[in-house]
Amino acid sequence: MKRFSSGMILSLLLLFAGCAAHTNIEPLGRGNMNANLSLGGPVVAAFNTHIPIPYATLGAAYGLKDDINIDASFHLTSLPYRILGMDLGAAYFPVVNNGFIPTVGIHPGVLAFFSMKPDVESRMRLYPSGSASAAWHLGSDMVYSGFDYTLPLTTPDYDTDAPRFVLSPFLGYRTDLGKDFRLTTELKWQGANVRTNQLAADYTKLGGHGAVAILFVIERSF
Repeated sequence: MKRFSSGMILSLLLLFAGCAAHTNIEPLGRGNMNANLSLGGPVVAAFNTHIPIPYATLGAAYGLKDDINIDASFHLTSLPYRILGMDLGAAYFPVVNNGFIPTVGIHPGVLAFFSMKPDVESRMRLYPSGSASAAWHLGSDMVYSGFDYTLPLTTPDYDTDAPRFVLSPFLGYRTDLGKDFRLTTELKWQGANVRTNQLAADYTKLGGHGAVAILFVIERSF
């Protein structure tokens, strides 16, 4: 019987977790909704250059209350490998941007992997995840920063001293593309606290840790 290994799961987390630029950084308002398509991922060395992995996700968020959004995203690129990845969460905004005071977002969630391969011992993995963010308006545009976290819940086979959580700081900029569309560009240090010199992929990393990721997302409001 085939099964997910700990090392495989952590590698997937570094590659997949939070692989969409952040769109849930301010309250939508009760009853409002947006949809987004994200592309990008960790930068790897390939073909004598460095290129971001073209990882794609499709997501949506809905304003449940004036200060609470709920959201979900689906990982598209993993589907040909018969792995379905999903992020589900809710964002609470206790503070809204006012001058130098940012919009503060607290975003708990869960990362789920479902294997659609035959003859596997374990088909589903669920991991607590989430993010915290601070965002400032620059006219109609917005700049934001924060961090993602994921709890692998297992010790990787290749690194018994690995940390018990995956921390990924990010910095992004969102600009309007008209009435209903926005473009977000984000730079993320995925798995900043995880040693990646033992992984097969040659990630662009900092100090032997994590993977630098470049992310883009197109968002539409409804």
